[in-house]
Amino acid sequence: MTLSCGVLLAAVAAKGVVGGTVTLGAENLGWDRSAGCLVANVELTGTDGANAGDLYFNRDAGHSVLKIREFPGLTQVKLDAEGHAKGLDVDFPNTLFPCPVFGNCSRAMTQGPYWRSLPRAMVTTMAARMPLYYRFYRSNQVWVFPTVNDCEPLGSHGDVFASVTPYCLVTQGRSWSDLPYLKAALEVSAALPRDVKREAVARGLLAPTVQLLVRRALKGVESEADYLSAKAHPTAFPANGLDLARLRASARALTVETLPPLALVAGAGGSKSAYEGKMPELTYASPCAWAFVLRGPESERTFVLKVAGGDDYAAVPVHGDPAAAKVERLAADGFKVTVDRTKLTPTNRLDIAVFAKGKATSWGAPSFVSFAIVDSAADYADPVLLGINPVP
Repeated sequence: MTLSCGVLLAAVAAKGVVGGTVTLGAENLGWDRSAGCLVANVELTGTDGANAGDLYFNRDAGHSVLKIREFPGLTQVKLDAEGHAKGLDVDFPNTLFPCPVFGNCSRAMTQGPYWRSLPRAMVTTMAARMPLYYRFYRSNQVWVFPTVNDCEPLGSHGDVFASVTPYCLVTQGRSWSDLPYLKAALEVSAALPRDVKREAVARGLLAPTVQLLVRRALKGVESEADYLSAKAHPTAFPANGLDLARLRASARALTVETLPPLALVAGAGGSKSAYEGKMPELTYASPCAWAFVLRGPESERTFVLKVAGGDDYAAVPVHGDPAAAKVERLAADGFKVTVDRTKLTPTNRLDIAVFAKGKATSWGAPSFVSFAIVDSAADYADPVLLGINPVP
């Protein structure tokens, strides 16, 4: 192995043929010290197929597996017996790759006080890894996870997400609800013009472009106004929710010049609160996802969002009571968000979606700033956010 910029790179590449399988072992996996994740050394030969150069990684031990032959050129990633025995191919993504990755995991924690889906675990028990999820997002990784019991239609407690991120596609339902959206993401990759896909991959915009096009292709999202509304940004995507013909057409229509930029939330500072407890109000902060739990007694709080990444910006409430937020433009790159805490409930958070666009583009993928409250007397209260028990 050789040391390069804090990354231990595996000297031996795992070689595979486009459309086949590539198997990773200890000799093909290095370590990124700063990110705290594995780094795969992969070399593919061949160019045939619309998904040539794309990798598929299933992380639920073969429970919800894509039929890769439906996507010519797609190459499946597997771990050798040692990596599989160590569970390195189960649950949350943990590896950086040199090419786009499309993956899924149809698993959840269903027992005990910490029951939760993988996407809810990402923003609670695993929230410390949010910078890593952002890095996977910007390295062209597209992940799809179901919500199981964390929101409708299966959740008996309603929508118990305290925040959301764009770092994965989230689906309503249990096992196999993830596969239609995983297939849709791969169709986007296959339909993009080759020069557009190269540009998106080079700029770390492939996963954001998938997020954008999937949300724009949701049934009922017909206009720019619809996209800048709750219609395009549910907690989880519904079954049979996509207009696939429109999705493919939107992907084919993109050009390098019209490839939208990504809104980056550079800061989200809030007004001072009288709260002096042990639990922080800021749950996590990353360039495309911030989350706050408002623990102070104030009925009204003010937050200033600083944004970057585009030529113009929009910030819109897309989840929660419309009366819970007032959004005002402060400057070319800032917004003031006034939150009415009295309009929030433990199962009705507030999400502000932030968008950027370029001089010749439409609005890009959303970034999110979420606000929630917790109440130990509510029908359901997340022990992680209450701090009653240590995080497992």
